[in-house]
Amino acid sequence: MSSFVEMIREFGWVVNITVMVGLVGLLVAVYRVLIGAKNAQIDLLRQQLASARDSSIENVSARFRTLKEYYEVQLREWHEASIRELQEEHRKALETRRLSDQTGITREMEERHAAIQAARLSDREVALSSQVSLSINDVCGEYSVVGRNPRAQGKSYRGTLTIRNVDEVLEGVWEVAAGSQRHEGVGIIHGNALAFVFRYKVGDYDAWYYGVVVYEWLTDVIMRGKWTGFGGTHMGFEECRKIR
Repeated sequence: MSSFVEMIREFGWVVNITVMVGLVGLLVAVYRVLIGAKNAQIDLLRQQLASARDSSIENVSARFRTLKEYYEVQLREWHEASIRELQEEHRKALETRRLSDQTGITREMEERHAAIQAARLSDREVALSSQVSLSINDVCGEYSVVGRNPRAQGKSYRGTLTIRNVDEVLEGVWEVAAGSQRHEGVGIIHGNALAFVFRYKVGDYDAWYYGVVVYEWLTDVIMRGKWTGFGGTHMGFEECRKIR
């Protein structure tokens, strides 16, 4: 027993150092935990501050203005392209003296003027139209279509597009050039876009030709589309107005 006491007296400084090192290590570990928690709080505060800045009235208003300008540009281009192609169709109708076509084209111009006048979007409407996904009921119906085929001789064309739902997909039928050309396709909705793969025949040939078209919904009656044929190198477009 006495020898053990003497050993403690002789080597007690080693025990003290070991204990102190252990305490220092424990304090360092606690300090690291506290620093980590503090850094996490700082990161959270930074994220909240960035979110607050992103959601500020100034930034939200700026995004709304950008969206509104985008839709206004798209609507203006829809109207200008529509009238340009309809004027071309009217010219062709005059040359061939198709009085009924002239009357129909003039009426369609008036309808598109009226549609663009009614398409005055508020910030709230722009925000909603950019966030809400289309539904099948939104897109089903009949449309007046004017467009341009860069590979065709006449280039401009007009006709109708009829969209109806078949279970979970959409069926589209285009009848253009006074019903002499028929295209049929299957489509889907993705967000604010409507896409179709379509097929058609040329003349009396039995071969099918295929293409793809994507429409962007601008208002509840106006949408714009771009299309191309499989193997094609040029892009056509369509400006659509919903009839019913």
